[in-house]
Amino acid sequence: MDERSLNSVDAQALAEQRPDTDARDNAGGWVGLITLLWITVVPVLGIMGFFRSLNFGGTEPRADGQWMLNSAVVLLVALPALATGVALWGNKPVLAAFYGVITAAIVVLGLVSAMANQGNRADQGNAPDRGNSRGCVTMSGGTNTCPGG
Repeated sequence: MDERSLNSVDAQALAEQRPDTDARDNAGGWVGLITLLWITVVPVLGIMGFFRSLNFGGTEPRADGQWMLNSAVVLLVALPALATGVALWGNKPVLAAFYGVITAAIVVLGLVSAMANQGNRADQGNAPDRGNSRGCVTMSGGTNTCPGG
């Protein structure tokens, strides 16, 4: 046998050992699909949740607005983390590093934001008691009938 026939036999043996479609070969496509979901679904849920949770003219905000906002936040972190896992599984180290850095950055920014927001919350227990709103309001003109002048 010549060298060319040996190479074709080796290639044929390798092809028989490995199935035609390996799931790990499709990891890049799955990461692309996850990315597409991440850049479309998260903003849509966030915008819809924001507008549904607004209070227009004294009406109560809709409860599904908060659900949508919470879902957007969870997916904001979960989808890049899933893309990192799929990229690692598919032996795509550059994609895994990229999405790992994105996931870590989102988590760190979320934690910093949560810690910074804790100092801005009004203490609900020590709110001054306003009583009824029938206090004396000083008006211009006329006589002042408020006690104390």
